[in-house]
Amino acid sequence: MKARKTPVLGYLNFGTIGDVGKNFGIQGGLRNALKIIKDGHIEAFDVGEANGSYFAYTCAIGRYSDIAYATPRREKRRHGRLAYYRAAANQAFEKKKVHYEILCNGQKIEGTTGFLMVLNGKNMGGFLVNKKSSITDGKMELFVASEGPFNGLTHYLFHHKVRVISSDSFTIITSEKGPWCLDGEKGPQGQIKVFCHPKALRIFSKKIS
Repeated sequence: MKARKTPVLGYLNFGTIGDVGKNFGIQGGLRNALKIIKDGHIEAFDVGEANGSYFAYTCAIGRYSDIAYATPRREKRRHGRLAYYRAAANQAFEKKKVHYEILCNGQKIEGTTGFLMVLNGKNMGGFLVNKKSSITDGKMELFVASEGPFNGLTHYLFHHKVRVISSDSFTIITSEKGPWCLDGEKGPQGQIKVFCHPKALRIFSKKIS
């Protein structure tokens, strides 16, 4: 993102679930990923920024947000995505309340939830969450679930009682100090300012726009 001339990216699926690759139609093993690169189709996509750190598909805080980096690698190698689902099940019964204040689109929104997440893409944790998303429209979606069973997780699975706010920027203040999770890694702490950089990078991809 900081390069004077950014390179075209190639993506190889080595993650546990592969949410990022699904945004670009890159699924399956190494052979399929290499074929897409060889075919040479290039797409530009939106990139998120949170307090100077960049992310491709998600920025999250609260319950479940630390699973990707907190789950031991040996567990992920041994059990794959089941290691994540086991960790999520353990956290589902630990009540979490995150108080939030969101500034976006000229509005101020306040409330309490189990977790917050900004998505740039359709998938999260292997589930289709953001059905109408586009990674080329210059906007991202902030998902805020109402409090409920399992810290509001069931609202996402059944697509109800979840407020979705679309914008090109968000200021988010929460009672949770963090760290925020950016694409499965530890990110900034505390209050964040999220920006969407429209079609900022290019990648070898199946046709997505």
